[in-house]
Amino acid sequence: MFSIKRLCRTPDCTDRLPLWCGLWLLLLSGAALAQDASDTLWIEPVAGHKESKLGAQVMKVEKVEGEEEVYKIQLTVPKADTEIEEVVVIAKPNKPKLEAKAARQPRNFEIYNPRDPNRSGIIIYLGKKQDFALRINYEETRSPIEPHLFPEQ
Repeated sequence: MFSIKRLCRTPDCTDRLPLWCGLWLLLLSGAALAQDASDTLWIEPVAGHKESKLGAQVMKVEKVEGEEEVYKIQLTVPKADTEIEEVVVIAKPNKPKLEAKAARQPRNFEIYNPRDPNRSGIIIYLGKKQDFALRINYEETRSPIEPHLFPEQ
């Protein structure tokens, strides 16, 4: 069991608890505001298409040889401070009233180094040629401050 009183070593420590708790809330809320994901607007699978929200640009679209209805799409996005951890592809619904859902991807995404050093390269594979959006999840940035919790004795 965890007890805040155990963290304090002096009898008057409980007078400082509101300040201590306030500092923890500030740290936790700051961590929650850190950007770990970026979403794009709808992207057309056409070479040269550039979406305006994130700046994702389609570099090349080609049908994969030997596989039925599989398209390889090379994109670039502006480089972030952290590495790309996951790319989720959202399929645009055929009808306006339908909800958007994850697209069928016959293969996992790949990361490549584009010629522009200010951009990151992503290769996705789609089961059919359709408009899509991306949700790019980045590795979490770690806070240099690590909490030290003492178990109740």
